[in-house]
Amino acid sequence: MTTGDSTRSRSWLLLLASAAILFGWSPALAQEVIGRGGKAKIKLEWEKLETKNYVISYEKGIPRETIARVGKELEDILVEYRKLFPFKIKGRFQAQILDNQNTFNQVGGDLRHPGFYSPRNRTLVLLQKEFYSLVPTAYHEAFHQYIDAFMSHEASIPTWFNEGMATYYEGMQRDEHTRQKKLNSKKIRVSKIRMVQAKIRTRQALPVDKLIDATYEEFHDREKEDLYYHQSFALVYYFMQTTKGKGPKAFMKELQKTKDAEKALEKLVGKKRKGLKKIAAHFKSFTQKVVIPKGRK
Repeated sequence: MTTGDSTRSRSWLLLLASAAILFGWSPALAQEVIGRGGKAKIKLEWEKLETKNYVISYEKGIPRETIARVGKELEDILVEYRKLFPFKIKGRFQAQILDNQNTFNQVGGDLRHPGFYSPRNRTLVLLQKEFYSLVPTAYHEAFHQYIDAFMSHEASIPTWFNEGMATYYEGMQRDEHTRQKKLNSKKIRVSKIRMVQAKIRTRQALPVDKLIDATYEEFHDREKEDLYYHQSFALVYYFMQTTKGKGPKAFMKELQKTKDAEKALEKLVGKKRKGLKKIAAHFKSFTQKVVIPKGRK
C-alpha cells in the first residue's frame, strides 16, 4: 500500500466514524455475527405446538400460524410414509424450527441445506423459509426421522436409498384441483431427473453399482453431491414406478428384519447382484424417457 493510499484510508475511517456518531449506528448484534465466526451465542427462547404425532418446539417470534401449517404438512406426509413403510409409532416425533440462519447455524445447521435430522437427538430441525422451500424440506428431512424410527435406531440405511426416498417424498404434490387437496402419491416432481438425463447422454452418470456402494462421505462430496442426490432419486423413482412401490417396500422390510443391507438389496437386484447389470441398463433407458414438464427447475 502506498502513502497516498494510507492517507485516503485514514480519511475514510474518520468519515465513517463521524457518520456512526451522527446517525447513531451501533455495532453488529450477536445475531449478525453468529455463523460468521463470532463466539457469542444467542439465547434461544422456545414456544411449543403439539399435533397428533409431533411436538414442535419453535423459536419465539415465528408466527404460530406458520408452525400450524408445518404441523399439518408433517402429519399429511406421515400418512404417505406409513403407506409404504408401516409400523406402530410410539410417542411423538420431536421437531425444532429456527427463526433465522444465525440461530439455525448455532444448533448445528449447514446453511447449504435449510433442514436436517439429528439421529443423536432424534430431532427434525428446520429453518424458517418461504413455504415453497420449507414444505419440501420438511417432507425430505422428516422421512429420515421416520425411517430411523422404523429401523428402531438400530441399523444404518444405505445412503443412496435413504436420500433417494427422502427426495422422492420431497417432490410429492397435492391435488390442488380437488376439494380436499390431499397429497397424491402418484404426483411426484421429476425435475431433478433432468440432470441425470444429461449425464446419461454424455456418459457421465454414475455406474449404478458405484451409487449403491457409495459411502456417506463420497455421497456428500461438495463437487458431486448434486449428482449423487439426483441420481439416487432417479433410481428410487425407477424402482417405485416399475414395481409399483413393492420393491422399495420389500427392501426396507428385509433391512428391518436382518439389518443386512446386502440381503435387502437382493429384493431389488437378485442374489449376488445377478440382475444388477440388466437393471442398470433398464434404469438408463427408463430414465431417458421420463417426461419433465416445461418450466420446472
